Amino acid sequence: MLINNAVVYKSSTAFENGANYVSSPEIGTGVIINRQFQTSMPFNSFPFFIFFPVTTLVYFLIPHRFRWLQLLIASCIFYCAFIPAYLFILLFTIIVDYFAGLWIEKSTGSVRKLFLILSLVSNLGILAFFKYYNFFSENLNALIVFFGAARQPIPLLNIILPM
Repeated sequence: MLINNAVVYKSSTAFENGANYVSSPEIGTGVIINRQFQTSMPFNSFPFFIFFPVTTLVYFLIPHRFRWLQLLIASCIFYCAFIPAYLFILLFTIIVDYFAGLWIEKSTGSVRKLFLILSLVSNLGILAFFKYYNFFSENLNALIVFFGAARQPIPLLNIILPM
């Protein structure tokens, strides 16, 4: 099947829900969950048109001390609208940044910079890994083939993240 210049291969063995493997020069290779099992919430969609006003209304109706929790939950719901399993990535960064913020507040001097750098490295490291892993793997595989150094290629990640 061809969708937006991407070759999509149907697979029922990879996921219980069924999945499509997509291969395209523009978006690379990855897995797209079958649309009947997955919802999405881009900024110009009807679900977002409902989600945003409800989130904003609830934000202003609840007491000030609970607003941070409401925004945290709403952010997780929005992020989970793409693929719920990616919530674990978000939760990891939330936990790292939360504790880094606490430690920065309690620290002084160069120790504060160390915790800031820890937070930045963890967030940028996750972004770089998921965004550029396939790029570097494909190029290293091409070099390996070119030089004939190994027979087994570096595996690619078969995921698509909303980045």
